[in-house]
Amino acid sequence: MFPVFLTCRVALLCLLPIALFAQDASLTLAGTVTNAATGEPVPRALVTIDGNHSGVASPNSPDAQPKFERIHRSALTDAGGNFRFSALPSANFFTSAQKPGFRYLPPQGTRGGAVNLQSSEENLRLQLAPLGAITGKILDQFDEPMMGVEVALLNQTIEDGVRHTRQIFKTATDDCGLYRIADVQPGKYYVKVLGQAGAVLVSTGARSDIGDSFRPGYQNGPAIDTATPIEIGAATPATADFHLTLEPAWRIRGNLRGFVPGSNIVWSIVDSGEEVAVSPDLFNPETGAFEIRDVVNGSYMISATQGNRRGEVAITVKDGDAGPVSLTLDPPATIPVNIRFSNTGPQQDLFGSKFPPFDNAGPCRVIMIPETRNGSGLVIRSFDITNGQQDLVAGTYRVEFRCYGVWIQSAVAGAQDLLSNPIVHVSPGITPPSIDVLAAWGGGKLQCRLEQESTHDEVHLLLIPQPLRSVSQVEFYADGCDGSYPFSDLAPGAYLVYAFDHEVEYRNPDFLQKLTGGQQVQIELDKDQEITIHEVIH
Repeated sequence: MFPVFLTCRVALLCLLPIALFAQDASLTLAGTVTNAATGEPVPRALVTIDGNHSGVASPNSPDAQPKFERIHRSALTDAGGNFRFSALPSANFFTSAQKPGFRYLPPQGTRGGAVNLQSSEENLRLQLAPLGAITGKILDQFDEPMMGVEVALLNQTIEDGVRHTRQIFKTATDDCGLYRIADVQPGKYYVKVLGQAGAVLVSTGARSDIGDSFRPGYQNGPAIDTATPIEIGAATPATADFHLTLEPAWRIRGNLRGFVPGSNIVWSIVDSGEEVAVSPDLFNPETGAFEIRDVVNGSYMISATQGNRRGEVAITVKDGDAGPVSLTLDPPATIPVNIRFSNTGPQQDLFGSKFPPFDNAGPCRVIMIPETRNGSGLVIRSFDITNGQQDLVAGTYRVEFRCYGVWIQSAVAGAQDLLSNPIVHVSPGITPPSIDVLAAWGGGKLQCRLEQESTHDEVHLLLIPQPLRSVSQVEFYADGCDGSYPFSDLAPGAYLVYAFDHEVEYRNPDFLQKLTGGQQVQIELDKDQEITIHEVIH
């Protein structure tokens, strides 16, 4: 049996680390959650803090090991929007707040809502921005409500200099012809009516109604280029009503050839220049016979893709059922690529490994990027055809050259100059011409600095050769201008430099033609140039 004094001493030592940590965990983090649009408190919002606390069992012990403890707390705000967390240690906490119908806005001056708590904080203000909504009513030409009309909400983003349209939500009208799309981030959107979703189904799963229908489209026309965007603000619903004209609807019948039974097939139909995914109302997986219903008069392009095989066929519907058409899935194409160099270059790449790291291609790669139609919402991967791609599906592509340590002197596809026109059409069943590239080792570099510290979160740089032959020659850099070398391996010649605080459509010739000003810079072979940016375009 231990002596009494020894037992007490052991107990005291065991309690010492706990006491030390208890003394450290004495801070308070409290504040209020408010509505970012009105400034009013938000009751019953869920506030969460998440952080890591480190310490040692005894600061006087040389063998003490750090102790890491994750701290995760949650609490609902009261009627006045107030929250409080007590008994916290000093630590870096990430804060968040959430409530249906709102989105969290991290406190300004913080990264992701991080708060470095070294002393108690009683007045932390967290904000929730109310989400928007859009409502509408859809009537026919007789002012009768239309039930079961599919309504899509779309937005546009710019990626790699190209404007893309994407569907972000879809719903259908009720028996009063009404629809509502809630919890939408404030911004600009487009509303499109797609078709009818309220048809009666027979036992085979096919639609049983073949009657009147309408042409899909927007409020101001059949294509997004003619549509007016709708501004959806915080808390205030936007409205988009439609008056649709019902027309006689018909069937498109056809036969799909060259498919593999049991494997997924992706169907789409192009109407007024926009590609929309569809599902045939009837499809026989053994014979390939298909039927697409509820199609009004017009000219269409129907396509089907299965794996790396694709086919398309044009058809016109006029006052009656159309077809049968034959739609054949053709095998993928292979484009031979030949890359030559006009001079002798170094034998080391940027990372010290010896060339050629990419077989006979050296430091250049040839990329085929699909040119999708507006409104498609379809995402198709790009193809690296540097050494001859075996699965290039039929379609329209933009050719890009991604090189390191070299610059492109010329590039052709048959008789087509790819530096002037980078758009290549790969037709089903037809072998495309080879791509021949002449490259040169070396190239100039461009260093940039801002004239004064920028107040913008992002600065994007655009480098345009003069004269400009094609949008494929435009260089874009999205990571600012801080004295680094955003552009390298440049062909010698004159350029214009622009700086923006947002993404731009630098692959759009119309956008480039409207640009004015810019700063001139002359790039010389194997030399470093420096430029100071005087203006950032909003």
